[in-house]
Amino acid sequence: MVIEKSESKARRFQEALDVMVMVDNGANASVLEKADIKNGDMLIAVTQHDEINIIACMLVKKYDVPLTICRIRNSGYVDQTSVLTPKQLGIDLVINPEKVVALEISRMLHFPADSEIEYFNRGKVMMLGVTVGEEAGIAGVPIKIYRCKVRRPLLLGLAITKVSSLSPVGVTLLIQGIKFTCSAAVEH
Repeated sequence: MVIEKSESKARRFQEALDVMVMVDNGANASVLEKADIKNGDMLIAVTQHDEINIIACMLVKKYDVPLTICRIRNSGYVDQTSVLTPKQLGIDLVINPEKVVALEISRMLHFPADSEIEYFNRGKVMMLGVTVGEEAGIAGVPIKIYRCKVRRPLLLGLAITKVSSLSPVGVTLLIQGIKFTCSAAVEH
């Protein structure tokens, strides 16, 4: 169920997605009840207004909705100096668009040749899926040298070629086309 205040946006949702759409205010308890929030598994509050998103999350927690995801641009609502924690605001996961963009830009600057990066443990650990391409400048380099170039401890995973997979060791050469995975602590 999508709750959208704007009729034109609601119409576009209805046309583009296979979901039910209600034109109303998602931060209103009676509207949430009409949307059968009591039987909902999650709320994703992503309006342009932090306060509306927070109120919607607080309300649905009163209906025992197990998971709330909230878009908040103003980090003052949920940073360390904030009087209330996200949990106290009824928020399980905060999405801050500026932080998401900053992380993506940082990822692209630090690892331009990497094809896949995933972050775990609240951004403290990253897993890289690296495909060695010509432009990467690491083809023909032993993995132990690549480890030194990254300047952080790496836990190497699996190296995959077109014909086999292997557990790489320090002398394994990074050849063009090989894909390997590794994980490392993220420096802040």
